[in-house]
Amino acid sequence: MGPYVPSAYLLSLFDKNDRRLKAWYKTHWVYDDPDEGLPPGRQVGDTVRTSDFNPPPDSMLYLHPACKKYWEYGATRDINQADSYKGIIRYRLAETYLIAAEAYMRLGDQAKALEYINPLRRRAGVPDLTELNEDILLEEHARELAFEQDRWFTLKRMGRLVQHVRQYNPDAAPNIKDCHVNMPIPQEFVDLTGFPQNDCYR
Repeated sequence: MGPYVPSAYLLSLFDKNDRRLKAWYKTHWVYDDPDEGLPPGRQVGDTVRTSDFNPPPDSMLYLHPACKKYWEYGATRDINQADSYKGIIRYRLAETYLIAAEAYMRLGDQAKALEYINPLRRRAGVPDLTELNEDILLEEHARELAFEQDRWFTLKRMGRLVQHVRQYNPDAAPNIKDCHVNMPIPQEFVDLTGFPQNDCYR
């Protein structure tokens, strides 16, 4: 499985004062173990930089920003145990607010839409929105619900999946096709029924 890290696009959406950025993301790493041998001129607490090494070790490839929503603080587990016991996020009140804001936006009631989305902004310590459209809504959706497993469904529902990936995910852009808006049908079902597999997966 490839690395599961916030993209440059996602991180660019956050105002520097947005409390969600600090609460939910680790944007840099620091030296914390003097026994591992610190580079010359560096001490515990300094930010790790690739320029500290010549050449950078392979481990530097893993120093990406990270999402902290599922981190288990204080957990006592073996260092090689990668699985997590923290519950997954099934539903959040913030998602309800975003759904209501979208509904009122699509009904043309900007005042009511803003009434639902701005409490999320206030909680995050950033200014209220004064207008809402689909692009602004998708950006707020990303800030609030990233890594909670519903972005694909939201973009598909809005008809924006392929366009969004091509515009904001340079690693995936060359490979995504229009038919990727559908997931593969389980092969067992195809074998039993003769139902044709979705185009991208034949």
